[in-house]
Amino acid sequence: MQDDRLRPRPMQGDVLATPRSRLRPLERYDLPGLSRLLADPRVMRHSLHGVQDMAGSRRFLDACRASYADKGFGYWAVVHPVSRALMGFCGFDHEILDGERELAIGYRYAVHHWGRGLATEVALAVVAHAFAITDCESLVAVVDPTNVPSSRVAQNAGFVWEGMTTLEGQRVKVYRRHRYREVRSC
Repeated sequence: MQDDRLRPRPMQGDVLATPRSRLRPLERYDLPGLSRLLADPRVMRHSLHGVQDMAGSRRFLDACRASYADKGFGYWAVVHPVSRALMGFCGFDHEILDGERELAIGYRYAVHHWGRGLATEVALAVVAHAFAITDCESLVAVVDPTNVPSSRVAQNAGFVWEGMTTLEGQRVKVYRRHRYREVRSC
C-alpha cells in the first residue's frame, strides 16, 4: 500500500507568487481566457501544435488538471496578483526527448505581457519550485529555433543551450538548467 504522504495532492489556491503574478491551478472557468490565448496566432506562432480552437483548449486544460491530480504539478495559470486576470501559463511536465523522459518547463503569455520580464520572473520561480518538489537533476526548455524571445527567457532563467533535436517532427533547440547552477536574479 502506498504511503499517503507520497501521494500527489489536489492543488488548491496559489501554488507560487512572484512580485507581479500568482500561479494557481487552471480551473474550468479559465477556459474562455485560455482559449483566447491559445487561439492567438501571435502567441501560438512557435507552438508545435499551432493555434487551438475551443476543443483544443479544453483538451489542454483537462490534461493540466489530470497532471495536477496524478503528479502534483503541471502548467499553472499565471494571473495578476490583484485582478486575478489570466496573463498566461507556466509550469513543467514530462517530455520525451531523444528517448529520454525529461522534466520540461513551458510557458505562454498574452501578447500585451511580452517584453516586460514577466516570463523570466515566473520561469525563475517555477524552476525553483520544480527543484524543491521533485528529485530531478535538471530541467529542459524546448524552443522553436526562430523564437528568439523564448530562447532569451530560458537563458535568463539559467538554462544553457545544449543542442538541437527533433520533437514531433520539428527541429527544436534544447536548453538545460541543472539543479545546482547558480543564476543571477532579475
